[in-house]
Amino acid sequence: MAKTELAVLICGQLAGMLWQDEAALFGFSYEPRYSGAPLSISMPVSNRSYGQDVVRPYLFGLLPDSERQRRALAKENGVSANNPVALLSCMGLDCPGAVQFCSPETLDGALNRKGTYRILNDKDIAARLKSIRTDFDATWAGRDESWSLGGNQGKFALAWENGSWCECGGSSPATHIFKENGLSADVCIAEMGRLAKAVPTAMSEVLDDAERADLPGAVELGTRLLPNVKKNCAATSRLL
Repeated sequence: MAKTELAVLICGQLAGMLWQDEAALFGFSYEPRYSGAPLSISMPVSNRSYGQDVVRPYLFGLLPDSERQRRALAKENGVSANNPVALLSCMGLDCPGAVQFCSPETLDGALNRKGTYRILNDKDIAARLKSIRTDFDATWAGRDESWSLGGNQGKFALAWENGSWCECGGSSPATHIFKENGLSADVCIAEMGRLAKAVPTAMSEVLDDAERADLPGAVELGTRLLPNVKKNCAATSRLL
């Protein structure tokens, strides 16, 4: 098989390159000038390359645990269900930890977060919740969505954008995860509001200035991500 490479972005910055070589082995290395948050605590920022033993578990952790769901995603995208690099090349534009995976050819679009939002109403969301509960052969993600979520339980990601729930097309970032737990919509919304109020809305509530300075990537995390976290938590709280 030919070597496959994906660019890896963290917090909107090019962090390194992920590859699968001709022997189907995985590897990852950081860009020489990158000094932000690490891709994983098992792969601290350094000038070394990380191999199969470290990279493979990390990649599969970004994908659904359910083999049926991976097969559904693979079938929809025409790739192998057992190849995480191939799967992430199709659905890795919005992953946990502000991580994005894209081909080198689409790097500019990912850096600029080019994408779209499609507004959903309550019936649309209810239909998606019903689908992940009853249609086990359907993919969690919609046709134009490119996010990836791990775990075994059915779920999907939406964005709270300008007062509406939206599907995220392209590399538009999602803000919330929806799961079907057999609860009513009112209970789910109330619980989301309760949790949002409990989320710290400033890094100073968790770490003091000295601790932030000593933690790699913490300053960047605070300046790039926490303002959006604060905004989205406040918006969710108002749903109560």
